[in-house]
Amino acid sequence: MLAKALQSKSADSQLGMLVSLLESMEDQECKEMILCYCVLSAGEMTVDQIEVACERVLSERFGLRVDFDAQGTVRRLVEQGLVQPRQGGRTFAATPLEQALEEHRMGGLDSPAASHRV
Repeated sequence: MLAKALQSKSADSQLGMLVSLLESMEDQECKEMILCYCVLSAGEMTVDQIEVACERVLSERFGLRVDFDAQGTVRRLVEQGLVQPRQGGRTFAATPLEQALEEHRMGGLDSPAASHRV
């Protein structure tokens, strides 16, 4: 009986740790998306330029030296309608905030139709 109780507590603990890790990953992805969107609000850029700009912001503002990988983050922003591909997908630009907010209010973002605009 004691072994079963310990096994159950261990499973609960592992599940709790997994949930915590997943929440942390979601938070990190959200922060990466916000940073990329803010960087792109300055103008159209390639993925390489986005990475350099994000790394510079993190270094100058927070003293962090990171190797920022923007490819997945930009893809998620495009899927959400917050970033628009340009020049055949070679460069990207932020959707104007007012437009993005309006589309979100009208149900345009996060809808199946929004993901097909890419």
